[in-house]
Amino acid sequence: MQADYLVIGAGPAGLAAAGFIAKAGSTVAVFDGRARPENVSGSYPVVLNDKGLFALKRLDPAIAAKAKETGLSVQQLHVISDNTTVRKIPMFGICIMRDQVSSWLLEAAEADEKISFFWEHKLESIDFQARTCTFELPDGSQKTAVSQRLVAADGNRSKVRRLCQEHVADFSADADPWPFQLRFMNSRGVPGQTEVNTDTHFVLGDKGYVCLKPSGEWSIYLRVQPESDEEFLTSMEATDDNLQKLKEYVQTHAKFAADNLLDEEAYRKFYDCEAFGGVVVKCSSLSPAGWICLIGAAAHAVQPALLEGPWP
Repeated sequence: MQADYLVIGAGPAGLAAAGFIAKAGSTVAVFDGRARPENVSGSYPVVLNDKGLFALKRLDPAIAAKAKETGLSVQQLHVISDNTTVRKIPMFGICIMRDQVSSWLLEAAEADEKISFFWEHKLESIDFQARTCTFELPDGSQKTAVSQRLVAADGNRSKVRRLCQEHVADFSADADPWPFQLRFMNSRGVPGQTEVNTDTHFVLGDKGYVCLKPSGEWSIYLRVQPESDEEFLTSMEATDDNLQKLKEYVQTHAKFAADNLLDEEAYRKFYDCEAFGGVVVKCSSLSPAGWICLIGAAAHAVQPALLEGPWP
């Protein structure tokens, strides 16, 4: 098959890119190794700043309006170290679930006749001379697509970026794992609590992050280092000893959350959550080989900010 542009990855970056390309009059084929996503509740919160909202409005004013209507206004960022607020940063943004934005972008893209989708197509190889991509399908068969332009939006572990490293002479990229991982707790908060502002996000020094999600649940992320932290932070077992130490830890570093946001169930569910990590990505060029464009986390990814600002 052939299209003016191929987009690899149907996350927010890939879907937005496909939308802008189609809006300019070109045809787009979007490939993703996953089945078409249906669930938007299992993703994580992100903050859309002025630039993000402006981009959404340029692409589709209706999507920008949905983000404002559905999301939560974020007015301040508080940096807290050992229960002491060391900095208050005015900010403006809309807190929204990442996959919720994706679902709106996908709905709009599927309604555009210039955009075609190919789900469960896993990228296998790129012929850099012929400008073709070969994909593996679930039944083991292969499909080849040709295009003069390729947009790589396949995340911080991008297959496109790795292939460029192997085959493009003047291109290099670093992809280093975070030096820590994250685990989280979700809670509806103590009924009637008024001590913690819903329009504020909190950085817990180098210990974690706290924010309210559009669903009305608070998310409390804790930074963990599996190789060196105590067992109560790394274990998957909600023993009485682990629970007691976890409560004391939160009291020490985020008393406002312990007193106003967390209940017994939230602490227990911490031990149902496996730690997750990410990758820091830096590329020598965003346009390797001249016809490929790296965007989103495939092009640049950072670790969660500590003592600086919100998660990127």
